[in-house]
Amino acid sequence: MRLWSLLDHPNILPFLGYCFSPATPHDNADGNAILSLVSPFMERGNAFRYLREHPSVDRLSILEGLLHGISYLHSMNIVHRDIKGSNVLITESGSAVLADFGVSTFLENNRDLQLNSGASFTSSGTIRGSLRWMAPELVLGTSRTPSKGSDMWSVGCTLMVRHMLSL
Repeated sequence: MRLWSLLDHPNILPFLGYCFSPATPHDNADGNAILSLVSPFMERGNAFRYLREHPSVDRLSILEGLLHGISYLHSMNIVHRDIKGSNVLITESGSAVLADFGVSTFLENNRDLQLNSGASFTSSGTIRGSLRWMAPELVLGTSRTPSKGSDMWSVGCTLMVRHMLSL
């Protein structure tokens, strides 16, 4: 949430705020309050769904929006760590916005600044992000540090899956 609230770009889903809902027995069995993050509603849904429902839409403009959003993140030394079609939302005007910054992190000279867990793995060895979109070095454990390159690998996987779905 802290990282997402710092971002301001046309191809990044805007962070509007947050709210806490007190715990109630019928809403939440464990008795914990519920934190909700607030953003604009994207009625057109995610990129995969939108492209499936609108096969003649200009796919390059959606890709361009995604790349502009990623370029913005990378210019701020931020890696997203979970780029996939379901995390690319489509605005009312048909533009792409990148969403879901729950595992995103800052980088500094390829060292993680520990905003979140500090690596693609938690201390217990649990992988952070979506395995099928993750760069091989992160999956295989030859690197535990996410990078701008690992984000771009995820973009390539997203494009390939989208291309295969359109055949």
